[in-house]
Amino acid sequence: FLLVIDIQNLNIEHKNNSASAFVTASFGLVCKHAKDIKSEDDLYKEVDDNLYKAKDKGRNRVCAESSENEN
Repeated sequence: FLLVIDIQNLNIEHKNNSASAFVTASFGLVCKHAKDIKSEDDLYKEVDDNLYKAKDKGRNRVCAESSENEN
C-alpha cells in the first residue's frame, strides 16, 4: 500500500495548482456496521465531510471515523 506521503514523493507534476507543485492525495473514510447506515446519501455525505476535513487539515492525509467510536 502506498501511504499518502508516498504519493507526493512520486513527484508527479501538478501544473497550475496553487496548493502543491506535485500530486497529493487526501481521503475521507467512514467505517460502520451495515445496521448503522441510515441511507446511501448519508454515508456519502459523511465520507465527503471527512474528505474536506482532511483537505482543511493540510491535505495529503486520511481523515476517518468509525461507528466503533460511537456508543
